[in-house]
Amino acid sequence: MGPMVAFVICLDNVLYLIIKLPVMTAAQSFKIYEVLGKHFNNAEDAKIVVTKIEQIIESKIADKKDTLATKEDILAVKEDVTKLETKIAETKVDLIKWVFTFFAALAVMITGLYLKK
Repeated sequence: MGPMVAFVICLDNVLYLIIKLPVMTAAQSFKIYEVLGKHFNNAEDAKIVVTKIEQIIESKIADKKDTLATKEDILAVKEDVTKLETKIAETKVDLIKWVFTFFAALAVMITGLYLKK
């Protein structure tokens, strides 16, 4: 999924910013500038609003940087999960061997007790 544009709503001279994803490209900034340029009296006001939108988005990215996972983080987790799955499979095999050995020894003991009588 690609980056999405932030939506700006102006009510009573107050700007409200609604962000779908905290990523904004230069093309998106330019598109917002074009849209806002149609609704403001001059281009300088539109540039100021776009700059403030970019600052807000950048601060949201900085705030979320520690909690968001990168592709490298996801790959590292997948590797760890693969190692754990392998270890679980090995442990399962060892457990089956021990259970079989226990029941074989138990069967020998029961047979020994039965033949002793």
